[in-house]
Amino acid sequence: MKAGKKGQRYVLQQRVTQKAAQRKIIVFSVAGVLMFTLTWLYFNFGTGTQSKAEVAYPQMTFSNQTLISGSDGNEGAIYQFSNIGNGIDAQVQITKITGNTTLSDIDFYSSGCGPAWQPAFNIAPCSTSFIEWEIKFKKAGTYIDTVIPSVAIAVSGLYKSSFISQFISAVSPADYYRESSVPMMLSYNNEMLEAHALIEAKNNGSMTGNSSIQFNYEKVKNLILRTGFQNTGNEVVSKMFSMYFKPCFAGNPFPMPSSIVNFSGEKNSDNTISLKWEATGDHDDQNYMIQKSRDGKSVSEIINISGLGKNNGNNIYSYEDKNPVGDRTFYTLSQSDLHGGFVTLKTICIGSADANSPVTIKSATLNNEKGMVNISYGTLSNSMLRVSLTDADRKEICSRVIQAKEGNNDICLSNFGKLERGVYFVNIDNYRMKYKAVKALTN
Repeated sequence: MKAGKKGQRYVLQQRVTQKAAQRKIIVFSVAGVLMFTLTWLYFNFGTGTQSKAEVAYPQMTFSNQTLISGSDGNEGAIYQFSNIGNGIDAQVQITKITGNTTLSDIDFYSSGCGPAWQPAFNIAPCSTSFIEWEIKFKKAGTYIDTVIPSVAIAVSGLYKSSFISQFISAVSPADYYRESSVPMMLSYNNEMLEAHALIEAKNNGSMTGNSSIQFNYEKVKNLILRTGFQNTGNEVVSKMFSMYFKPCFAGNPFPMPSSIVNFSGEKNSDNTISLKWEATGDHDDQNYMIQKSRDGKSVSEIINISGLGKNNGNNIYSYEDKNPVGDRTFYTLSQSDLHGGFVTLKTICIGSADANSPVTIKSATLNNEKGMVNISYGTLSNSMLRVSLTDADRKEICSRVIQAKEGNNDICLSNFGKLERGVYFVNIDNYRMKYKAVKALTN
């Protein structure tokens, strides 16, 4: 592992509001004494809330790393970055490696910006993969956890070319910024906000004109990030991430998307489809969009739904589609981000093309972390069947030949690695294609 960058110390900025607690207050009455007491309590102990204009994000420098536990570059490895700020150390642990990416350097100092954390990777061809990190903040020189009031992580210039693209995921940030003039693909699921580059990088390392994003956190002692790649080429590619632990954007941040409790649909007797979803965390002026398609890719119609605004509880929405596109219709639910972009929340498929088949797929559940899909199906007789998983273009990913028994059966397709976000199909046929059952999956 190469030597770290030259360390620099940055003094944590103090909150502007703390200055008020140092003012001398002259009290002339009982009411004045009470007001002084309340003011002192407020500025010394706080209320737990603070406007974004008052937040002072520390600037942290990642350098001089040391492997303190585990095997370098493997799951479980822990690296110590000493004195990243005012009396703070950072311990960075590899918690998960998915797919065919290897860590070549925990902090590549020969290129980019010295204060940034810049892990470098080798990405295998024809693969989608990521490394998950947990970053813990410690009091300098100790193993004692410390809580930092506010942390900003700015990811500069997510790279994209004709065959490789980067993506970054963050668990439970308070809010975020992105380069508003640059289109990005954002998705949100299970408290994880994920950003993909959609345009080729103009100047890797620059925020302006690139797919750059900043995650903001409040009152954190640890945080989780994922650095990932999609390599559709035929060669190993070497790339790095540049993550600056300092604020790089100004203005009002983007609020986090709503959490979708449930998004479902039902086909009615008159062939219309009733959609409904329940959302928590709606903000004022945030609206929804439903994209309708036959194959999960080619959008045939966009439906705009006005948001119900901020609510202490959950907001419930519904929509009736009177014109489905066929036996099977895909619906992708997205939410506006107040700056002209949308964040994808969830995709579902309603309808089936195998209603008259002697094989019926009852359920198919994708576990993308383990690279496997569990399938439950029913047959009317004992038969030899072929089960396959294909992408939206019907390109086969994996398959198995099985001897199915009459009645209900279960099967698992596995060892295909992490799939990139999109639509996939589970197919069951009897080899001679006299009948075929199909069920759509979304990732």
